[in-house]
Amino acid sequence: MKRILQKNKVLLGATITLIALIALYLTSGPETHQSRTDNGSANSQYAVSAKHNVLQELQPGLNGLKIGDSVRLSYLKTIQGQGISFDELVAKGPVAIVFMAAKCPVSQRYTLRLNRLHEEFSSRGVTILGISSNKNESLKELVRYAYDTGYKIQLVKDTDGEIARQIGATMTPQVFVVDQQSILRYRGAIDDDRYENRVKNHYLQDALNALLNKRPVPVSSTQAFGCTVHLPEQGSSVDVVNYADHIAAILWNNCQPCHSPGQVAPFALLTYEDAETWSTEIAHYTQARFMPPWKPVAGFGEFKNERRLSDEEIALIARWVETGSPPGDLKKLPPPPAFSSGWPLGEPDAILEMQETYEIGPEGEDEYRNFVIPTNFDRDMYVQALDIQPGNRNVVHHALVIADLTDDSRKKDAQDPKPGFAQIMAGGPQSQPKSWRQKLKDKWQNLIQGQKPKAKQRRQVVYINGWLPGMTPNVLPKGTGALLPKGKDVVLLMHYYRTGKVEQDRSKIGLYFLDEPNPTRVYTKDISKRNFTIPAGEKRYELKPRGTLKEDIYLVGIIPHMHFIGREMKVTAMLPTHEEIPLVWIKDWDFNWQDFYHYKELLFLPKGTEIRVNANFDNSAANPRNPNDPPIAVSYGYNTTDEMCAARLIYVKGSDYDLSRQGYSSMNTGMN
Repeated sequence: MKRILQKNKVLLGATITLIALIALYLTSGPETHQSRTDNGSANSQYAVSAKHNVLQELQPGLNGLKIGDSVRLSYLKTIQGQGISFDELVAKGPVAIVFMAAKCPVSQRYTLRLNRLHEEFSSRGVTILGISSNKNESLKELVRYAYDTGYKIQLVKDTDGEIARQIGATMTPQVFVVDQQSILRYRGAIDDDRYENRVKNHYLQDALNALLNKRPVPVSSTQAFGCTVHLPEQGSSVDVVNYADHIAAILWNNCQPCHSPGQVAPFALLTYEDAETWSTEIAHYTQARFMPPWKPVAGFGEFKNERRLSDEEIALIARWVETGSPPGDLKKLPPPPAFSSGWPLGEPDAILEMQETYEIGPEGEDEYRNFVIPTNFDRDMYVQALDIQPGNRNVVHHALVIADLTDDSRKKDAQDPKPGFAQIMAGGPQSQPKSWRQKLKDKWQNLIQGQKPKAKQRRQVVYINGWLPGMTPNVLPKGTGALLPKGKDVVLLMHYYRTGKVEQDRSKIGLYFLDEPNPTRVYTKDISKRNFTIPAGEKRYELKPRGTLKEDIYLVGIIPHMHFIGREMKVTAMLPTHEEIPLVWIKDWDFNWQDFYHYKELLFLPKGTEIRVNANFDNSAANPRNPNDPPIAVSYGYNTTDEMCAARLIYVKGSDYDLSRQGYSSMNTGMN
């Protein structure tokens, strides 16, 4: 492990940011959150949707054809080279013109839905025609994408972007429905949710059925959501802020660990062409502080590897996009930074691999899966750092690694017919908390049967570490490590995206062991609340777990944890001197973007310190991430649709750790 610290000083302090797959959550409240420019004015064309978690057009039909206009398209050619007469298609029946993109994650999720619509309506004279107008998607790439995903509808490459400009396409996916008189009758979204199992309104399907039955289209216009259309430029603009002098360094320093070939983001940001293509998305997501995906409130705890752009950097990006994203003198640029495609910390001391390849289906909610990996170490090992190499970077969102102190995970794995198992492995006892009635009943049964009360069940798992795409692996303080007990299984908890096609994954874990004598063990402690039920419709349900330290500790890091209806968590430490120390504050909790916050310096907390957790939950229908529609009462539990409230402390015991001997300083709390 010493070689890691010596070799990677720069790497370990690097900033990592802009984890993509443009599918994030922003805030509760209004349906959309308008991104702001540096002068405070709102961009009038797009906004970040709180429901869909992606860009959404604000004013459908602002440019291009209006409902009731005539649609006339010239001769078209499919990506296979087949000629198409638009007039002949219209003569047969209604035509749905769908603007799609092979590289847009939202558009990808509609592949199977469009195939099903094709199967439903093609025999009734309806044509569903796919159009790709993006300048960054070649004909070869489209052919490959159509083959890989099994696209059944005809696809046309709009090479110069004229079809999109004529009709007024702004987003992918976005559909325009034309009747048999070549009149535009519907424009907007295909349906009302990118997750097919949440869809309530089938706009395209309803429009086609109405036209076939000679009825008015029930809804003629909706707001499309997804990715912006990336059209070829038609002119130049004033060269004020430019890529070479101002923007390249921001992207290289903050975005490219994820946005580079072979990494998890859906597109690269290595060149001017890359950045200019995605410039609209970059501006909106940074202005809305969707990207970088860093949740802690600034100044409420000081953490390593903060993924945060300054206000000045965000304003600079906005001005660059507003002036047409000019390149500047690209000859002045140095070569883009090189990023390791292997193990950034060097070859691991041990590599553990999933025992079987796991298949992720094309549709549905994100999937959470646990995989048991046996170990054969002949002694207790101390893990000082951990990294993960996803087998399929298109689908892996994040991962947790724990050691199972029992055989419980093996039992669950054996009971599930597929590789791994679905239930969340929690950091506490296996069983759900019992009500006081059940506890009383158990005691009564024990008395009748002459049984002794069961001993309190010991902790089931040991948290080792976690991983997010693009993150620099966190190395624990010198001389410390997370315990991996001899002979115990490692469990890899995976969060998978879906891409609209069948995917496979077989990921690897790289473990770096402490190679020093007398290791200091890193512990975890949960400050949590159980035995609660959040009523259906409750807009702000508060929980306030408390816990008092029974010994001096040095706090290494903290992991806030809630599930889908969690909204906010603030954690502080009240010292015996009544001084309150900020630990972490997440104002806009998102289950899909949990993180592991390691402090820049060890934080000394003396015996008697009270850890205070203040959390609130939104179990109303207004919460766009509420998994239940309509809302139902939600109780504590280990499934993702249950709820939790915990702050996990990562620490070393003050009695075990000699701070001065290890060469570390402690944050001053006034007690050390």
